[in-house]
Amino acid sequence: MHPIAERYFSLNKEKQKQVHIWLCCLAYEKWLAYVTERKLVNYQESVCGTIQIIDYSLPKEAITTVKNGKDDNDIASRYQEPIAAIQDEDLKFSDDMELAYYAIYNLFNFHIKKSLDDSWLIVNQALAGLGEEDAMVNLKTAINSVA
Repeated sequence: MHPIAERYFSLNKEKQKQVHIWLCCLAYEKWLAYVTERKLVNYQESVCGTIQIIDYSLPKEAITTVKNGKDDNDIASRYQEPIAAIQDEDLKFSDDMELAYYAIYNLFNFHIKKSLDDSWLIVNQALAGLGEEDAMVNLKTAINSVA
């Protein structure tokens, strides 16, 4: 195991959460730049054929929900359509941006819904979304920011 990954696993749960949030904030910024640059506004949902608007605020609100520790913004139900659309390939992002989006979704699932039991998945997805060439630098920076 890489020494920086070992440092992550040696952190207590609260510090791991802070690393998750730090990485997901970066992933959100990169995802938002991606969708904004490409002017991705909506997509057609294939089951009913309806046009769905991409909720640019959803990932940011999911991160805020994790920071606050409670789902006051109905994040769980708001994620249902876009996650189904990604899985049905109605909503398409580049592979790295899809992983950035999933990192934030799984941040919410892990810390709020408690429906995920692998904290490393969030780290792995966020780092892949940020770019594998800078993965260890980003992880080290995130760990140092909370240590």
